[in-house]
Amino acid sequence: MNPAPAATTNNASEELKYFLELTGIPRPSGHLARIRKYLTGFASQHGLECKTDESGNVLIIKPGTEEKTIILQSHQDMVPQSLRDFDFENDKLNVIIEDGWIRADGTTLGADDGAGMALMLSALNSLECSAALECLFTADEETGLCGASGIGNSWLSGKYLINLDNEDVNEITIGSAGSADIVSEFIPEPGGEERVYRMTADGLLGGHSAGMIDSGRANAIVLAAEFLSSLEGVKISSFESGTVPNAIPSKAEVCFSCDGDPFAAMDEFRKSIKKRFSDSDPGIETYLEFCGKRTVWSASFTGKILRTILECPNGTIEKDRYGVKTSSNIGIMRGNQDNAVLVIKPRSSDGKKLAELVGTIKEIMAGAGGRTDCTDIFPEWKEPEDSELIGAAVDVYKRVFGRDPVVTVTHGGLETSVLKEKYKETRMISVGPTITGAHSPDEKMDIGTLSGMRVFLFELIGELAENDHYWKRRLRKT
Repeated sequence: MNPAPAATTNNASEELKYFLELTGIPRPSGHLARIRKYLTGFASQHGLECKTDESGNVLIIKPGTEEKTIILQSHQDMVPQSLRDFDFENDKLNVIIEDGWIRADGTTLGADDGAGMALMLSALNSLECSAALECLFTADEETGLCGASGIGNSWLSGKYLINLDNEDVNEITIGSAGSADIVSEFIPEPGGEERVYRMTADGLLGGHSAGMIDSGRANAIVLAAEFLSSLEGVKISSFESGTVPNAIPSKAEVCFSCDGDPFAAMDEFRKSIKKRFSDSDPGIETYLEFCGKRTVWSASFTGKILRTILECPNGTIEKDRYGVKTSSNIGIMRGNQDNAVLVIKPRSSDGKKLAELVGTIKEIMAGAGGRTDCTDIFPEWKEPEDSELIGAAVDVYKRVFGRDPVVTVTHGGLETSVLKEKYKETRMISVGPTITGAHSPDEKMDIGTLSGMRVFLFELIGELAENDHYWKRRLRKT
């Protein structure tokens, strides 16, 4: 088999050329100096006004001929994930085009959100319309919506904002869930030194806790807690599972002691999970081995931690017509002889429901003696469904693609939620080309949908800019 061809700008469309340029600029979260230099240089080269702020955001303004302004928004940074050693801070991505898709060789592609940036650069370079464009490139979205959170309340002036960080060309997103990270720390009670076993659960599919929370996939932390709770006299020595709060844990490793022989219990447990997850998570493997003597927690403290894990809400809690409305993900468990830390990520598109869920989880943690902090709190966002922007976007979508879009609310978080808090009267939607495997080395983008999204974006901007009724109509309250 011949190797897939490396991507080049030969015969590439304008938006694809810009995207390929961006893949040559290292821009992992927290290391955005090069991409900021590129963006400010682009503005200078094209004679456009450019602003930056202390949060690392870049705003490029293309003037219009009338007093109308439309905001386009994407984020500069990408998630650095690789199958092998790769220097994301200094090296260009090795990009391959194959069968109409573009991907990177063994790394994330950065289409999230290089695609959005490429569309905005194309608009700045080629689109002619009567409305001014404010193109906002935010910093460090992937590490907590940092750039969007740092934007001043008077930086933007547009009546309409089009976020370009969606990953399905079939969708027009009009809302997103709010979320929080709940971090609880417990101080273990020592239980002496005992004969210890190591239990490993591996091969779980995992996935993003927004998009995959309703998939029926197993949570490695919960699986480990279920097995340990079935044993008599169990005492934990260490517990390691999960990497980030917004991912369903795909592996757990726990060292523990117990009364009797745990191998028979593991055989039964293995059979039960194979049956429970035969369709939704068929690759689960569990292992058990003796690993010498180690210091363990007391039986009472171990029981308290296991009950806390099993009592804590996990998975889908409530749905509405858009899909999952409220959920919770037990994302991280770290335990040793010094401390035990449990991290939970609740989400909801209903602010009241999110506050109630946060309160429930904090109460469970407090009941077990945990010291709890609630961090990275982001609001929900929802546009009125009779918004003139949504109506215009749906009409233009039908014209361009010849079919109805899926108007939806995502269970994930978007920067629009933070921007809406600052610019309450600005109408917002989120769209984008089709991207699969984001945040993983499997990430790839459908090139045809990038081109289709450029046509849609240009048509939508034109529709808004050239029709005065979008600007004379009184804004409704959200």
